[in-house]
Amino acid sequence: MKLMIDIARLRQIGLFNVLDDEQCQVLEWGKERWLETDEVLAVEGEPSGYFWVLLEGNIQCTKRVGDRQVLWTSFDSQTYFGHELILLDQPYLASARATCTCHLLEFDKEAFWKMLELCPSIARELLISTVQRSQNLDFVSFQEQKLVSLGKLISGLAQELSHPATTSRQAVRQLHQMFENIQPIALNLDFEEIEEYHRVKLTLLDEIEQSTQHISKIVQAAKDYTYLDRAPLQETDIHEGLENTLRILGHRLGDAIIVIREYDTSLPPICVYGSELNQAWTHLIENAIEAMAGQGTLVVRTSQVEECILVEIIDSGVGIPPPVQPHIFEQFFTTKDVGQGTGLGLPITYRVVVERHRGQLLVESEPGRTCFRIFLPMNLTEF
Repeated sequence: MKLMIDIARLRQIGLFNVLDDEQCQVLEWGKERWLETDEVLAVEGEPSGYFWVLLEGNIQCTKRVGDRQVLWTSFDSQTYFGHELILLDQPYLASARATCTCHLLEFDKEAFWKMLELCPSIARELLISTVQRSQNLDFVSFQEQKLVSLGKLISGLAQELSHPATTSRQAVRQLHQMFENIQPIALNLDFEEIEEYHRVKLTLLDEIEQSTQHISKIVQAAKDYTYLDRAPLQETDIHEGLENTLRILGHRLGDAIIVIREYDTSLPPICVYGSELNQAWTHLIENAIEAMAGQGTLVVRTSQVEECILVEIIDSGVGIPPPVQPHIFEQFFTTKDVGQGTGLGLPITYRVVVERHRGQLLVESEPGRTCFRIFLPMNLTEF
């Protein structure tokens, strides 16, 4: 079907302005498409298959994170998109819809690959664009994942603080009631009754003290977990971050998951990006919890291997299927349902360990046992 669009108009788009007359014929492989306001162009999680040139209008892309839609990016007139996913062989990473009446030129996969074959200038431009957009999306995704982690931290703190705060309030109310009851009869009490009141008072005061100490420990763990008031690169005991993460995730570990700590307490402090490393511990331990479906054994082990500290996180869960294992560190790869997983947790963990700390991140998995091995150099400042 012959395009109704003037080729001269298409040449005004930067991607096509260097094409000669013969190469411009490839544009006729595209199909014109119109969208009404709020009409959906692509659905997150579905297979990608089209390259679009937006001639007029605006397309907004949103991504599901938990139970909400997050604005990811948008495209205006004279821009193009969709090529990144075809080149990377990825499903749609977000849903796309029209915010107004839109006019597009749509190429299916077959036409797209033919266009790249016959037009090297387009191929070069789209490859450069793919790299740039991947970097931008990586930054946005990393920031979004940090917000998700912060949300989980706040949720965990709320649950962890709920019980000691309730206990403390109940103890205060009981003390208040006890003193109200004792005042009218204080002069008529014998020695044993006074002793009993004194014992109850001490018990309630002890409950209040223990509850407030527990609250203080949780708040301190949260502060240490996020490395508030500290430099980004900080010398620290590796066990401090692991313990703070376990404390923060205590509400998810519950009583049905047994945590076994096998720490080499002789390990020296090392320089790390504390808050980022704690985010890595969080992703790994959360994955372990999910793999065990809330019941099993979690082993956290530390040791020294040559000039590195080795941290092993081992769970007794279902394991990672062999076909999946080569892909777990790929950005946006996930086996979870849309909205349940971003496909960013392990890639971010990989980046924190390998790129930020010059370390290694390895995995061994079989049914009933998955082990993530994290090697961190003891002299990061030497790199």
